[in-house]
Amino acid sequence: MPESDIERLQTEITAKLNSGEYFADVTVVSLRKLVIDYDIESANVYLTAKGGKRGVGVIVGMPSVSVPSPNVPGPEIHLRIPVRVKEDPTTNQNLTSGGTGKTAEAVALKVQATLHRFQINGLAAIYAGERGAQSPFSITPNTDEKGVLAYDVFFEAVIAMEQFEQCGVPTASFDAGFLTLTNTTSGATIYFTNGVALDGTPGFPWIGNESAFEYTGPFEVPGQNWIVRFAAYKTGMNGSDVDQITIA
Repeated sequence: MPESDIERLQTEITAKLNSGEYFADVTVVSLRKLVIDYDIESANVYLTAKGGKRGVGVIVGMPSVSVPSPNVPGPEIHLRIPVRVKEDPTTNQNLTSGGTGKTAEAVALKVQATLHRFQINGLAAIYAGERGAQSPFSITPNTDEKGVLAYDVFFEAVIAMEQFEQCGVPTASFDAGFLTLTNTTSGATIYFTNGVALDGTPGFPWIGNESAFEYTGPFEVPGQNWIVRFAAYKTGMNGSDVDQITIA
């Protein structure tokens, strides 16, 4: 799943809430949009008027990602998506001055009911709660928010990441003072780093490393106790594991 899909997840959730009649007078924004556009101050989202009313607001947070089954190819990722509800009771319950009258508790429950089993076309379905996570609760009070009433509503989604084929590890042979590296993946490019063993392990062999070299043919090893590390790379594939040879 590209990173753009995680961004889309936040956008779709925000749009889903804003499309509901209940949220016609409740400001709903994504944290990502707040950071980028800075058109609404996140600390005071509940004071931003919507439909002529204010006093309570909702912020769709940025997902956390875990991989509970690391041996699944891809891998399969679990997203934990927080939605925070913030209420200023003094403003919100004053209906004559434009308060919504909708409590943080009521809005949190409505957020949960609106988004539970929400199917985002071509991406994932999200569900309320945290299965097997740190807490059995899907709605929890947030006491870190000072001067307001706040609740965090949690959702989860499970998405299989796109699986990329991995390059095979090159083989190495040493003869008559020369080291030969051979590709095991057709069309891949080998990069290598080298250094004297007493100086420590050489760096990571990849194209962005200034101390790495592209392999073009057998090369002379300057002495004993010499370590050469190598790996293969090809566009559209994951790089190979790194291997090394020590010339004794």
